[in-house]
Parts: sequence; structure tokens; C-alpha cells
Amino acid sequence: MACRYQVSLTAGTVLHHTTTPLTVWFWAASLAVTDQRGLAALRLQRPLGLTRYETAWRVLHTLRRAMVNAARESLHGDVEIDDTWLGGPPPGRRGRRQRKGRQAAIVFVAVEQRGVGSGRVRMAVLPDFKQATIREVVKQHVVPGSTGYSDAYKRFDGLQAADVRHVPRSTGVRSLRS
Repeated sequence: MACRYQVSLTAGTVLHHTTTPLTVWFWAASLAVTDQRGLAALRLQRPLGLTRYETAWRVLHTLRRAMVNAARESLHGDVEIDDTWLGGPPPGRRGRRQRKGRQAAIVFVAVEQRGVGSGRVRMAVLPDFKQATIREVVKQHVVPGSTGYSDAYKRFDGLQAADVRHVPRSTGVRSLRS
């Protein structure tokens, strides 16, 4: 070649700079999209003949990231909105003291209601649980004009600012959040 420029078959793809053989990647992609139970890295490791769990985990998560459609349609209509903590309470603490120094992640969850069942789901890890943060994540994932159903927690009162009608539902359980 006159330009002395080398190009790789995987250049500009999610497989760029991989040392894992392409046959493993293609077999993993086939298994990931055809498994109906939800594929775990440990279940992927054996049929691919990988000796390291870390390689199977990296392959699976790279494929999952590549399959996400960034331009996907937002949720619309009636949307159930809530939050949860992932990661257990610190050992040896009870009540409000569990939140002090907690290492758990705050996760925002929105589920589209379709008749009697559930529809599409959107989840996001939140840096904090402030009204402004919730408003921004709702703007990203819920179409304006939709109706958001949530618990009666005050932080969800800012949904109107995201053009989502807020309908609080009392669960009858006293919230431990402050």
C-alpha cells in the first residue's frame, strides 16, 4: 500500500482492540440474543470455553451496551415511578441510622402501564435524591403530558415541572426517608 496505513476489521466497533477471538464474540452474541431466561456471564463462560469469568463478563456487558438503542422512544401514558436502594443496609445499624454512611446506590425506576400488565421499563442510577435530579431523569425517560403515579413522597412533587401530571398514591406505610 502506498499510504502505509493499517486498518483493522474491528476498527470503530465495540470489538476494537479486543484480544478475544471474533468467533467467541459472534457465538456470545448469538447466545445473548437467543437465551430466553436472561444470560449470566457464568452461564456464558462454559459454552464459549473461556477459562476466566472476567472475560465472559466483559464480553457479555460489552454486547449489552452495544444493544441499547440510544434513540429509543420514551415512556408515555400512565407511568409508575418509584425509587429504590441497591446494596443492603450497613450491618449493625437500625432505623434512620442505616442511611448514615450508606454505600448503596439510589435507583430511579419507571414502568409503563399497559392494561393490566406492565410495559417497558427505564432505570437510572441517581447521584442524589433531590427534586431537581428526579425532574431531569423524568424528562429523559417520560414523554411530556404523561401521568406519573408514585408514592406520596415530597420529592416526586416536582414532576409537574417536567410536564408530567403527578398522581400520588398513599401506600399506608410511613416513609423512613427524610
